[in-house]
This record gives sequence, structure tokens and C-alpha cells, in this order.
Amino acid sequence: MDTVAHICDVEASVFFCRRFGLLGLSFAILGLAIALISPLIEDSRHPPPTNLSSVLTETAEQIKEKLTKPDMPVEPRRRVSVRTIVMISGSVLGFLGAALGTAAWGRRESTRIAGIAVALGLAAIAWNYFLSAVIAALALFLLAWILSHFTHY
Repeated sequence: MDTVAHICDVEASVFFCRRFGLLGLSFAILGLAIALISPLIEDSRHPPPTNLSSVLTETAEQIKEKLTKPDMPVEPRRRVSVRTIVMISGSVLGFLGAALGTAAWGRRESTRIAGIAVALGLAAIAWNYFLSAVIAALALFLLAWILSHFTHY
């Protein structure tokens, strides 16, 4: 009976001592999944036309409407598409995963879990935005390098 309680305490302590790494890994996996699925959202909302005749009739109707309508000043409405929101949320979750993975690495948690969290988080960011991924990777590398100089063995 005492052994079972001891094993439960050990399992709980392993989870709590690796909480940044596991939380970062879960955020990174979720962010990468959302980033991979985001291109499919726009395709499902606006399916491509099936044949050439329907494309030609739609284009002819749009040209006719533009030519026959008088130009009226219309205030442009800025709408944020669902795809943009999904892309941003995938990148934010990827960044959180990479940041928590870096924090786990700085706290000397499991380096495998921390490294995977950072890699998957950066992949989620890079899937949508290459330039921000490079900047985030450099920033996280510099942060990890600075944190490694403050920790002692």
C-alpha cells in the first residue's frame, strides 16, 4: 500500500517538475495542427467553380455590374477573415509553445521535451510567416543563450 502511494507521488512530481516543457509541447502541437489546417478553411468556405462555363458567366456578370453601376463612394469595410484569425492563433500558440520550451530548457527540465516544444512551436510560426519565424528563432536563441550564462551546474 505504501508503494502505490509512493509511485503516485513520484508520477505527480515528475509531471510538476516538467510542467513548462509539457505545457510548451502541447501548445506547440496544437499551434502546428492549427497552422496546417488553416489553408483548408478558406477552401471549404469558397469551393472552386466546377466547370469553365460557370466561371465565364460569373466573370461576365461581374464585369456587367461594374460597367452599369454608377460609381458611388463607399466607405470600405475592413473585415478580418476566419482564415486570418486561425493563422494568427496558430502562430500565437506556436510562439507560446516555443517560449515555454525555452523556459523549460532554461530551468534544466527534460531537454528532449524542451527541444521538441521549441522546434514544433517554431514550425507552427514558420508555416504561416517565414520572416517572423526567423526573428522569433533568433530571439529565442539569444534568450536561451543569455539564460544559459545565468544558470550554474
